[in-house]
Amino acid sequence: MRLSNTSPTANPADAPVATLVVTRDRAHSETIAAILTQAGHAVRCTWLADSSSWSEAIERSHAEVVVLFLDDDLVSLAQIKTLRGSFQPRIPVMVVSAQVDEARMTDVLRAGAQDLVSLEHPSRLRRVWEREVRTYRRDCALISTVSSARKHQDALSMFLASSAELASSSDAIAHIDDQQVLDTNRAWHSLLNYPDDTNLQGRSILDFFARESHTTLQGALAVCLAGQWHDHALKVSVLTAAGHSLPIEARLAQTSVENKPAIRLRITGITLDVSEGVAGLTAAARLDPTTDFLLRHHFVNELNDRLQQPIKAGVRYLLAICPDQLDSIVNQIGPLALEDFMAGVGSIVRAQTTDADLGGRFTSSTIMLLVERGTVADVMALANEVVAQVSKHIFSIGTQTLTGTVSIGITVAPTQKPDLKKLVSTAINTLNMAQKLGGKQARLNDYLEGDTRLQSFDKVWVPRIQNALRDNKFRLAHQPIANLQGGGRQQSDLLIRLLGEDGKDILPSEFIPAAERSDLMTLIDRWVIEAALGFCADHDNEEVFIRLAPSSVKDMTLISGIKSALQGHLIQPDRLCFQVTHTLAEQYLVQTKTLFTDLRLLGCKTAIDHFGSGRDPQQLVDHLKPNVIKIDGSLMQALATNEAHQEQVKYLVKIAHGISAQTIAERVENASTMAALWQLGVQSIQGFFVRAPEAVEIKGERITLAIA
Repeated sequence: MRLSNTSPTANPADAPVATLVVTRDRAHSETIAAILTQAGHAVRCTWLADSSSWSEAIERSHAEVVVLFLDDDLVSLAQIKTLRGSFQPRIPVMVVSAQVDEARMTDVLRAGAQDLVSLEHPSRLRRVWEREVRTYRRDCALISTVSSARKHQDALSMFLASSAELASSSDAIAHIDDQQVLDTNRAWHSLLNYPDDTNLQGRSILDFFARESHTTLQGALAVCLAGQWHDHALKVSVLTAAGHSLPIEARLAQTSVENKPAIRLRITGITLDVSEGVAGLTAAARLDPTTDFLLRHHFVNELNDRLQQPIKAGVRYLLAICPDQLDSIVNQIGPLALEDFMAGVGSIVRAQTTDADLGGRFTSSTIMLLVERGTVADVMALANEVVAQVSKHIFSIGTQTLTGTVSIGITVAPTQKPDLKKLVSTAINTLNMAQKLGGKQARLNDYLEGDTRLQSFDKVWVPRIQNALRDNKFRLAHQPIANLQGGGRQQSDLLIRLLGEDGKDILPSEFIPAAERSDLMTLIDRWVIEAALGFCADHDNEEVFIRLAPSSVKDMTLISGIKSALQGHLIQPDRLCFQVTHTLAEQYLVQTKTLFTDLRLLGCKTAIDHFGSGRDPQQLVDHLKPNVIKIDGSLMQALATNEAHQEQVKYLVKIAHGISAQTIAERVENASTMAALWQLGVQSIQGFFVRAPEAVEIKGERITLAIA
């Protein structure tokens, strides 16, 4: 196996792309060059009329792509695979023919070529060429980076080690007072490429950090100054003297300089980790070039692995996404332009996903997503947004423009004994049903009427839930909420678990759907309320958050039940905070408003969680005036660097401040997110960064409820 002479160094992104054109007619080579040049590409075409030396010609010309005119009979389809197999990475081969149809395209792809194009459709030829050049350069980068990244990491390690005499460590250190630099050590100068004699005193610390890190850094400094930073690792990016960004890990600590309070900022490591870089490039090489989602076989493997892993909390669903009326679209733009259309759909879908979502190109026209969200309402919100964005988009395909819609089939991914084949089939079948019903919709399999699978599912779960209520087989878990400003009453979010036959906890995502369909949620909520009072009795002065299901929000007897429960315990009512999701509150606004009013009369607190996931946050707050606003966890994704998410959080905080409501950010998982939230004015946080949910042992009497 030979290594191609082509490399990222030899062919930077802005260099002319070496293209070998194998054809008897030199005019064909000139035509290819003209098509690409007119599109604004720098290209260097080498004409080859004798196929006997085409392997050597690839090496001589440093070709990054081969364009082969099949009708000239210079090279057979069988020879393509042999040629590509002799290079690493494999040289992409585009086949040009006057006859382009599905049968011939299949033959070409089986032979190992990347695509079949024609001179009659120059726009598609150009797009295929662009795609293959991009993929090939990415593969070259993957190969070359493995060795060069290791060398670079070794050099960085040697640099840090060489500074060991500075401040008794190799860390680059700056002392800061109110964001103003008081002093820096030599390691700081050296790392950022400043001469040792450069006076950095008096400059803003923000001058040394990339713009996208400013919000996070400012928040971290404020948290540290308040004594709330506990040696967390802060991942941000510094700027060298030349303006280059360098990702680093930093530690903050309170100190004093000349007997005045200050903060010591230590750069404890460079985060240009070889394993991370290689992993990123490896992942990129597994992507479908059209949609930037995983190729089918990689997606299936990842999906199977992910399904075997337990989810931390919330729900997990599989979505199958496909354009509606695909035959009509293909008739309008032609079968060869389907990739261009799918590229547009893929771009819209990607814009609605997070880094934690798993996506794949499952078929030529279907994209699949495995997503984990707090509730099924969050999943539906994602799906409906994809449907809405696609329907509003105008697709440009060559010289044509068109509109289109998509349908989405959604099914729950069981957390126990998942059946991959059945899961995928269910998602596809649900998608097909959505399209049969007219398309342009997201359909959730869980709630299909008459679904025999769900009937069977409920037949198992409903008796288990009823028995758990009668025999006290439910368990309470709590997740502490951290106040970023310190002080105040301790708060915890209460969660419910079902004790399985094996003694392990079963997450609510497994049994709650069945409970909702079978009108058991009101009883479950009553159990949680009773358990919450027992928790409060064992935890002095701690405030708890209790979720309410739709059936409880509509239950006219809930308030009297809470009042009776409170009378049986010496618990202050304001230690109970009842929370309703943003979307549920919007859906049942009148009932929620009445409920919140009655709860306040009892002395209890109220909260809106997943705030920001619905339509009109300001209007909802004006109606409900909750005591607490819990900002939707989806906004925490990449919050430290995502300015759009930061602006949205800032807007939601402003709404909360307008009614003097406490703000709590949901699903916070790292120190950088915490620091950004502090800077944005959020008062408290919850999530795995604070602590994972923990089981609660409630002392005293057993909790019993009458089961009808």
